[in-house]
Amino acid sequence: MNVSLEAIGQGDQKSTVTVTEQFGKPTSLASVTSVKGYSTVSLDVKPLDKQAGIEVGETIVMKIQALSKGTAPSTAVKLKMVVSPELEIVNISGPAKFHEYGNTIEFDEISALPTANSADFELKLKAIAPGDARFKVSAESNEMKSSISKEEAILILQ
Repeated sequence: MNVSLEAIGQGDQKSTVTVTEQFGKPTSLASVTSVKGYSTVSLDVKPLDKQAGIEVGETIVMKIQALSKGTAPSTAVKLKMVVSPELEIVNISGPAKFHEYGNTIEFDEISALPTANSADFELKLKAIAPGDARFKVSAESNEMKSSISKEEAILILQ
């Protein structure tokens, strides 16, 4: 006989196994397993417009999704976005306050991001010079040893 149990939450998980034979008394064994939670954050970055490129003067909206994965909430989640000089920031939206330092945007931390939930951000950018521009996003949380990042290329045509 094999018995496998899968934790559905963190903390002390109690289980009892009872075995009964045809002519005997049931025998039970109780146990407690301590389950610790883990979490990480993943990033999804994509333009809402699927064009291969944009022209100088046109705008593009970038959608950023920070997703909490694991068995416990991600805590102190912070995002930072960097925009190439060929792009100008027109509008910023998201679930946290932000601070703009030239072409860098830093969002205040999200204290807790529940498992399987996301924090969604949008940036509207305007092309101000031709070139091969970049849009970079990085995220960090208390549970991750180092930040993660994603980069998207934006081709700006004359």
